[in-house]
Amino acid sequence: MFLFVWAYLLEQLVDALKDTAKQQTAVVVNQAIHNHMNNQDSIPVGKIIGGFTIIIIVVLGLSWAFTGNDLFLYKVFAPKVEQVRHDTFKQSQAYNDGMASQLQSMQFKYAQSDAEAKGALAPIILHTVGTYDITKLSPDLQVFIRDVKNDVLTSSK
Repeated sequence: MFLFVWAYLLEQLVDALKDTAKQQTAVVVNQAIHNHMNNQDSIPVGKIIGGFTIIIIVVLGLSWAFTGNDLFLYKVFAPKVEQVRHDTFKQSQAYNDGMASQLQSMQFKYAQSDAEAKGALAPIILHTVGTYDITKLSPDLQVFIRDVKNDVLTSSK
C-alpha cells in the first residue's frame, strides 16, 4: 500500500513540475508578445526556443529520476511475482506427477540395489523429497520414503 501511495505522490509531483514549466513558458511567451507589441526590445526567438527546450529537458529528466525508469517498481514486485510463479508450479499437477514418476524410478533402482548402493541412493532420495509434501504421493511411495528414512537411521547407529 505504501508503494502505491509513494508512486501516486511522485506522479503528482511530476505533474506539478510539468504545470510549472508550462506556466513559465507561457510567461516568457507573453512577455515576448507584450514587448513586441509595445515596440520594445523583444527577446530573440532563439532564446525563447532555447529556454523552452531547457524547460522540457529538465521536466523530462526530473520525471525519469522520480520514476527511476520503472526500475524501482520492478525491484519491489519482481521477487513477489517470481515467488507466486514458483509456488504455483510446486502445486501444479505436472510437478506432482513428475515427482511421483521420479520417485517410482528411484524406488525401482533402490529395490534392485545391494546394501552399498542403497546406502548411496538413500541420501539422494531423501534430498529429492526433502521439501516435498509426501502426503501428495501414493501410499506405496509414502511407505517407500518412510522405509528409506528408517534404513538411513538404522545404518547410522
